[in-house]
Amino acid sequence: MNVELAKFLAADERPENTMIYPELYGFLFAVCCAPEMTMPSDWIPLIFNNEEAGYADGAETRMVMAGIMAAYNEVNDGVVSAEPCLPAWLEVLSSPMENFDNEAPLTYWARGFFVGHDWLGEVWNHYLLPEMEEEFTACLMMLSFFSGIELAEAFAKEGCETPVAVETLAEVSVDRLGMAMASYAHMGRSIYLASQQSQAPFQREADKIGRNGPCPCGSGKKFKHCCLH
Repeated sequence: MNVELAKFLAADERPENTMIYPELYGFLFAVCCAPEMTMPSDWIPLIFNNEEAGYADGAETRMVMAGIMAAYNEVNDGVVSAEPCLPAWLEVLSSPMENFDNEAPLTYWARGFFVGHDWLGEVWNHYLLPEMEEEFTACLMMLSFFSGIELAEAFAKEGCETPVAVETLAEVSVDRLGMAMASYAHMGRSIYLASQQSQAPFQREADKIGRNGPCPCGSGKKFKHCCLH
C-alpha cells in the first residue's frame, strides 16, 4: 500500500469527490479491463473529479503520478495475466452487510469500479457480443453491488429472476467476487485482443463521469447524491 498516495488522496485540500485509495483501485480495475485502451491523460482527471488536484510542488506531483501509475500497472498486470484480484491490503469484512458501511474498503472499491465502468459504458456497448450479455450483466451486478445499499436492494428486487433478500445476495456477491473479477477481465481482454486485428479504436461520443450521471436505482437523482452518497 502506498501510504503517501493514500494520504494525498484523502487530504482536505483535494477537490470534493476525489477518489480515495481503495476507490482508485476499483476505478483502475474498470479501466484496465475495458475492451478499448485509454490513455492516462484521459482517465487521471476523473480521479480528481475533473478538477485541479492541488499539488504543493513539482515533487509532490511526481510522487502522486508515480503512485497512480504504479497502482495502474499492478492492477493491469493482474488483468493481463488472467489473475485479477483485490489488493491484499483491502479488507473484505466478514459480515457481508458490513461492507455497505461508509468506511468499508469494499464499498469504496465498488464505487470506484462503478464510476470507471460507467465512464467506459459506451465502449462496452460497442464491442459486447450478444452471447456475453448474460454473464456480463451478472458480473457487473456483483462488482458494483456494494457501491450502495439502495442499488443493492434494487438488484435484489429486480436484478434476479426471483426477488431475493439483499442479505442473501450480499453473501453471494462476496463469495463470487473473485469469479466476477476474473470473468469481467476475461471478457474485456478477449474483446480487446480480437479488436486489434479487426477494428479501428472506438471513439467515445462524449466523456461520462458516473457519479454525475443518473442513479441506476431509478430514483431520478444523480448517482453521487443517491446510491453513491
